[in-house]
Amino acid sequence: MWSSFFRDRTVVITGGTSGIGRAIAMAFAEAGAKVHATGATSDEVELAAASAPGISCSALDVRDAGAMTAYA
Repeated sequence: MWSSFFRDRTVVITGGTSGIGRAIAMAFAEAGAKVHATGATSDEVELAAASAPGISCSALDVRDAGAMTAYA
């Protein structure tokens, strides 16, 4: 059911490079979504990107309004 709903849709998961956020990112990817996951540190992002092919990962400080605007 969900795979047809999320197919070819874009999902952004903040905190998606570790823990529960990463599990959520993986679930969306498995459902066919184009997933962009953000993490707080470059190390976290590199590790997630290497172990989650098909998910775009980038560092983003969600507390920084300018960074959020630039990301969007």
